[in-house]
Amino acid sequence: MTERESLVRLEQRVAELERANEELQRSEAHYRGLFDRIPTGFYRATPEGRILDANLALIEILGYPDRESLLAVNVMDIYTQAGDRQRWQTLLENAESVSDFEAPMYRHDGTIAVVRSSVRAVRDDAGQVAYYEGSVEDISARKEPETEHEWLLQTLSHQGTLLRAAADVSKAISTILNPEELMDRTVNLIQARFNFYYVGLFLVDEADGYAVLHAGTGKAGQQMLAAGHKLEVGGSSMIGWCTARGKARIALDVGEEAIRFDNPALPLTRSEMALPLLSRGRFCIGALTVQSSEAAAFRSDDIAILQTMADQLAIAIENARLYRRVENYAAELEDRVAQRTAELEAANRELEAFSYSVSHDLRAPLRAMDGFSRILIKKHQDQLSPEAARYLQMIQENAQQMGQLIDDLLSFSRLSRQVLKTQPVALADLARQVLRELDYEREGRAVEVTVGDLPPCEADPALLKHVLVNLLTNAFKFTRQREVARIEVGHRQVDGWTAYFVRDNGVGFDMQYANKLFGVFQRLHRAEEYEGTGVGLAIVQRIIHRHGGRVWAEAQVEEGASFYFTLGGGGCNDERSG
Repeated sequence: MTERESLVRLEQRVAELERANEELQRSEAHYRGLFDRIPTGFYRATPEGRILDANLALIEILGYPDRESLLAVNVMDIYTQAGDRQRWQTLLENAESVSDFEAPMYRHDGTIAVVRSSVRAVRDDAGQVAYYEGSVEDISARKEPETEHEWLLQTLSHQGTLLRAAADVSKAISTILNPEELMDRTVNLIQARFNFYYVGLFLVDEADGYAVLHAGTGKAGQQMLAAGHKLEVGGSSMIGWCTARGKARIALDVGEEAIRFDNPALPLTRSEMALPLLSRGRFCIGALTVQSSEAAAFRSDDIAILQTMADQLAIAIENARLYRRVENYAAELEDRVAQRTAELEAANRELEAFSYSVSHDLRAPLRAMDGFSRILIKKHQDQLSPEAARYLQMIQENAQQMGQLIDDLLSFSRLSRQVLKTQPVALADLARQVLRELDYEREGRAVEVTVGDLPPCEADPALLKHVLVNLLTNAFKFTRQREVARIEVGHRQVDGWTAYFVRDNGVGFDMQYANKLFGVFQRLHRAEEYEGTGVGLAIVQRIIHRHGGRVWAEAQVEEGASFYFTLGGGGCNDERSG
């Protein structure tokens, strides 16, 4: 093909496109003329409500100066009531069309026009909503001059009735903590206050994926309850759809398709709503369904108020369920406590019996051993060899030590059962009293003892004295090898709490064995070097724990040791540093 032929063809193609464009423009002008001649207001809007196009009738109804100014408005902003705006959006999410509902709309000058409106969804090939088509008919002129005000007064009166009814229901459900009573009372109150034909309440059973009817009004509701009526979550029923998506499903004129599928026991109805029960605003626990025998029975304010009530009901049901679980747990816990108490009482009785056995049965042979060894030494010492006398002396000492060990063990076992008698204690005065009672430990020794200015505390004085006796006795014991023994009773702040301590410059110990200090019979030094039963520090720990405190030690070998203790949840007086 020559260059000239190609150029001719190109010019022909351009001419064809120009003719097609002119034809398109004529078609658009023809369509625009037809569109603008429609006497009813008409518009197209995106799913978000942005107006894409509007005819002259709608511009005139709403009093806008031109088409461009109306296209700059969101259709939902034209509706005067939040309920109507929600109705426009919510219903179209769940239905193909909404027909002939009356609503007030704002004109451009702020006045209100009463209109009858219909909307339908137009979907693309993928089934998604491409845009909405809506018609608007101004019915204000058909009414008396004051119709607009009367209409608004009727609307406000209706809303007031609804709000009072909702308040009655909300007040009732907020005071009921029994789940079954709550659901029964709610459906009956809603039916009575709103004059619906039927009200039902479904809860989702997560185990089998069904929404199960838990409460229903009237004879039909009782029949369905008796039959265990349930609907599959995600199925084709309104309840199934609602509970699967957590969104409202509303049918304003369902005709013979009405409730036959959902609730076969009910007669045909004309309007139905299924409202989701959303826990914490997102998790659907069930649905509230209401039915009316009238077509288009639900107004926008009905829908908004009932959805708010459904939200409150979801919270009330969750609270009632939680209360039921707490009650069950409390009853179970009470049974466990009673059982545990009985076990502890039995164990205490066994321990008392054991203590009695130790106190009487073991002491008798020990007293005999100690007494007979004393008699042999006293009456037959001249006839005994030095070695035999030494053996008898060892028997006597071991019997006495065994008796002391029994006393310590009995004291240790009684500590867990002894009732604390707390009162204010001047710890410095108590420490000085204990030191006076242990004054015999200073005989023949150079001992320096310091008692600091100790803050008072709340404690059992008798048990706290036991703590000081054990700690100070150990301090005297393990400083015997020192030329000058130094013992200090003081306090310091540890982690914000007051910690008391008994410190000495004795033989100390290796800190790697510190975890053994407070166990029964645990010793870090040989009995031949330092006497004792190995129970004293275990007694100290148990007393401190009974007071809600803690006890620990810090030491180095041959450089002394410090034993710390706190009282009352970690400290004394709740005295905090800083």
